[in-house]
Amino acid sequence: MSMILMPLTATAQTTPTIDDKVKYILEITEAQKSFDLGVDSVRPVMLRQIQAASSKVTPEIANYILQLIDDEIASTKPFIMAFINDYFKRSFTEEEIGALYDFYKTPIGARLASKTNSVMKQAMAEIQLLLQREFAPRMKERLSRDVKLRDAFKQ
Repeated sequence: MSMILMPLTATAQTTPTIDDKVKYILEITEAQKSFDLGVDSVRPVMLRQIQAASSKVTPEIANYILQLIDDEIASTKPFIMAFINDYFKRSFTEEEIGALYDFYKTPIGARLASKTNSVMKQAMAEIQLLLQREFAPRMKERLSRDVKLRDAFKQ
């Protein structure tokens, strides 16, 4: 009897949770890649603002600051990705998430997933605000405490 039931057990699939579905949708729509592109576009702006803060910011100091920014972004990325996940769940109903999940599982859905997602565009605006609120103060504090930069920011 166990030989008969074994194939059924092996082929039984669990129904994905809402979190599983959102994770799949964010993966197939390349949400992390979109985040990375957004950061890459903001990075030079941040550096220009830092350089404008003091004439003592040399190219070496600028490169050092970029390394600190990259480090801070890397440590912040999981927090931002969790924010995107939650934002997505707040933006769509469970039924809509299920429909998107089912659609992205189709061949045409997978192809279309590589295109711009309007929810991600809206999330990027909120992420920028989040970065201003969370990342910028942390980075400012980190720079102000850094021994290598202490003299660069003295007026």
